[in-house]
Amino acid sequence: MATGEVMDYDAIFLQYVKSYAQYFLAHPDEAAYLTANFSYAYDKELVTKEEAFDPHFLFEKPGSPNQFHNVALNFALEQVLDQPFKGTQPIQVREGKPGTNPATWPAGWRWSPGQIPAVHPEYIPEQTQPGWWQPGSIEHLYQATKVLQIKK
Repeated sequence: MATGEVMDYDAIFLQYVKSYAQYFLAHPDEAAYLTANFSYAYDKELVTKEEAFDPHFLFEKPGSPNQFHNVALNFALEQVLDQPFKGTQPIQVREGKPGTNPATWPAGWRWSPGQIPAVHPEYIPEQTQPGWWQPGSIEHLYQATKVLQIKK
């Protein structure tokens, strides 16, 4: 990260939660829409509500990517902002493939981590590779600050 600090999984997860909470505080209509119409958010594959609220469900699980932005969104709404989901169906929160028509993307694409501003954009290094995410987003923070660590 630009500050030189190294964050572990739980610390970066907390950055996602804080970023989603800040976003929904600034966009209360969107928070109300999500919580009134859906039961929780999920990412690539449909998971149970219990799994959708477990930040370690996919952590270092062989054969599965560490997908956790949906859990951070769920935490931000229910646990930080005290806005429980009341709907009966989950919503998929992820962007479609770059270059495809957004009309074909999952319904929750606008809340993907590539669209949500980072609560601490100053942590993002100035020299970063471009990607599918918006500059200054929480996904930009995550992708620009990942480092390889070796456990001994």
